[in-house]
Amino acid sequence: MASRVAEIARQAVNARQHGQSHVTINGVTFNLKSRGYCARFVRQCHEAALGKGEWTWVYNAPNAYEMERKLKAANTIVDEPTIGDIIGMSRAGHAPGHIGIYVGDGMIAENTSASGGDPYAPGTKIRPLLRARVSHYYRPLPTQLKIVRLPGSGVIACDADIAAGAARCDLRALAEALGYEVIADHLAEQNKIYLRKEDET
Repeated sequence: MASRVAEIARQAVNARQHGQSHVTINGVTFNLKSRGYCARFVRQCHEAALGKGEWTWVYNAPNAYEMERKLKAANTIVDEPTIGDIIGMSRAGHAPGHIGIYVGDGMIAENTSASGGDPYAPGTKIRPLLRARVSHYYRPLPTQLKIVRLPGSGVIACDADIAAGAARCDLRALAEALGYEVIADHLAEQNKIYLRKEDET
């Protein structure tokens, strides 16, 4: 999911680089030429990646300062950024007040009122990450893990998201890996999914 956030950020920047003033990605419309809306850009990239509507992302905030406050409170700070992480930034001697998305190769995607980067004019752009300006790196998206069977039973090819202390994964992938057939014929009428093994009724 984090890589999806970075991909959407790059799509928005690419649209701006090709002269577009707006672009809609997964139902979310980005205003690319408006300036100084860094928190909105970060929020919209996550909402587009998660398939959520406007202002539904859990860390939404009207500005970078408030967004960083929420991210800190949720203990999402990490030591080094990976693709899709959020970068909090400040100027020397100033409180944090800017935020962007790390897209890899030492670059961040952002919306800013400053000139520089590509494109040079203020708005949505990509530019090199200046580590001297970083206040914190944040990783708000769930951690991935592999669910495994008991020793000697092999590995189940099922990735799970950890969120709010619970592991969530694709039911079909997990059930089939455990040897169950997934029967969803009754889902519409009964709101139920049945699991069946060949040696069970």
